[in-house]
Amino acid sequence: MTMLTTVERARTMLRADPADDDILNLLIPAASAAIETHCNRSFGRLEYTETVKPEQREYVLLRNYPIESVVSINGDTSLEDYTIEKDRGMIIKPGWSSTKPVSVVYTAGYILPVDATNDVPATLPADIEYGCILMIQQMQREPGVIAERVGDLSVTYAQDDGKMPVAVRALVGPYRNINL
Repeated sequence: MTMLTTVERARTMLRADPADDDILNLLIPAASAAIETHCNRSFGRLEYTETVKPEQREYVLLRNYPIESVVSINGDTSLEDYTIEKDRGMIIKPGWSSTKPVSVVYTAGYILPVDATNDVPATLPADIEYGCILMIQQMQREPGVIAERVGDLSVTYAQDDGKMPVAVRALVGPYRNINL
């Protein structure tokens, strides 16, 4: 269960009461999952095994980044023939134009705020965490009234179109995988 923020940090940003902690404990994983789904990737630092095709290119793009380390490529632990661009999640091998799948075992992602310690601080970009907090805020709201009429009393509520709020999309958009 990924949590892109902590209950304490969300409570502070939302100016919530400690009595709301149970709700925050439910909403943080839900908001985090929505953001990871939207971005087509995971943000927490874990070991991943991924099979991708070079698609007639000299590189493969991995789903999760930044890459911390690569354990093996196609079972080979000698990585000297490869260039690894950690921040982009890219592995390059000159002359690598095969359409055969490539299996990569690697560790990637950020240290999440919930996993941070004094010795190992969080590395998750602040805009992702703030996007999660804004998503939580949106999840707590009732749909807004978009029209009302006094004579014969009528109220029209906004329809939820299932889209992520614009502010959240703007914050997490730069971390979205669109090549996969």
